[in-house]
Amino acid sequence: MFKPNNKLDGKVHLKHTDGYGSMVDAITLSKDQGEMEKLKIWTETALDNADYIIHQLDQQDISQYEKNVNIARFYNKQINDNLKEHKKFNKKLAKKITCKVGCSACCYQHVYIADFEASNIVYEIKERGIEIDLELLDLQSKNEDHKEHEKLPHEKRKCVFLGTDNKCSIYNFRPLSCRKYFSLDDPIKCNTDTVQKIKRFQSPLAEIIQTGIMNKFEGGTLATQIKNQLIQYEIFEASQGEVD
Repeated sequence: MFKPNNKLDGKVHLKHTDGYGSMVDAITLSKDQGEMEKLKIWTETALDNADYIIHQLDQQDISQYEKNVNIARFYNKQINDNLKEHKKFNKKLAKKITCKVGCSACCYQHVYIADFEASNIVYEIKERGIEIDLELLDLQSKNEDHKEHEKLPHEKRKCVFLGTDNKCSIYNFRPLSCRKYFSLDDPIKCNTDTVQKIKRFQSPLAEIIQTGIMNKFEGGTLATQIKNQLIQYEIFEASQGEVD
C-alpha cells in the first residue's frame, strides 16, 4: 500500500495571470476591495488552486488513486486552517457553536462529496480496518436523489460511517461538507425528519473553496461515490449477492 506524500501543504504558491499567490495571499490582496470584488478574487484563486494541484500531481508518476488521496489531504488541511482562522476572527460567534461529540442529527443528511474524497476515505478505512454496513451503503446509493433519500426510514438515512456510539468513525478524514458544517442552533433542528431553518457558523472562504472544487472535480452523493470506489478496488460485496 502506498503512503501519501505531504508535498501539498495547503500553502502552495501559484503563478496566476492576475499575479495572485496562494489563497492566503489572495485574502491579503483583496482586503481593500469591495465585497463583490473580494469574492471574485477569492473564487478565481480557488479555481486556480485546483488547476495548480491537478497540474502538479500530473507531473508525478503515481496512479489516479494516489493523486486523489493527496488532493484530499491538501484540501482537508486548507479547510481546517481556514476554519481555525475564521473562528479566531469571530470568537464570540464561534463560542455559540452547539455541535459536540455524540451529536449526530446532521449525520442523516444527504451529503455530496468529490471523487478524490471518496478515494481518501476508502484508503483510510482499508488502512485502519474500519468496517461499514455494505447493505445500507447499497440501499442509499440506489436512492441518490435527495427526495428519494428523504423518503427512506430515518434509521436507513444514517451515514454508514456513524458508529453505534453516535461518533464518526472517519472523523479525521471526513468529507469537506461535514468538516465545515457547524450549527449555532439547538442540534435537534438538524434532524432530517423536520424541515427547519438552521443558523450556521460559516466561513465564506471555505464555501468558496468548495465551490472551486465542485467546478473542477467529479463528484456525487457519499453513498454512490464510496460504493463506486469499493467496487473499483474489488472490496464491495453486497450481502444480498452481486451488485447491480
